[in-house]
Amino acid sequence: MEQPVFEGFEEITQYSKFKENSTREFIKDFFDAHRPTPQALDYANSLLCIAFNIDRYNASATPKNISTLMDSYNATMAALRGLYPETQEISGDLADLLKAAAA
Repeated sequence: MEQPVFEGFEEITQYSKFKENSTREFIKDFFDAHRPTPQALDYANSLLCIAFNIDRYNASATPKNISTLMDSYNATMAALRGLYPETQEISGDLADLLKAAAA
């Protein structure tokens, strides 16, 4: 019995839009949780452009190395996430006051 393959992980024989579609899903989920800004939307658009090219590279008759595109994709993803830090930084003075109060 042949084991099924997860959707999007089957052999690439034509342009699949896998990376582009997963990027669109990420962007939708990301902006459901974060307020879009012009800079964030620019990063999101860049992610889509890079994802499109990754899919095209994978689907070409002679697939190309996507490592440079993936480096760009990951750097752009990090930059987008960096616009919305998960934790707030506090000043050194406030940190010292909080430590003193806890002691």
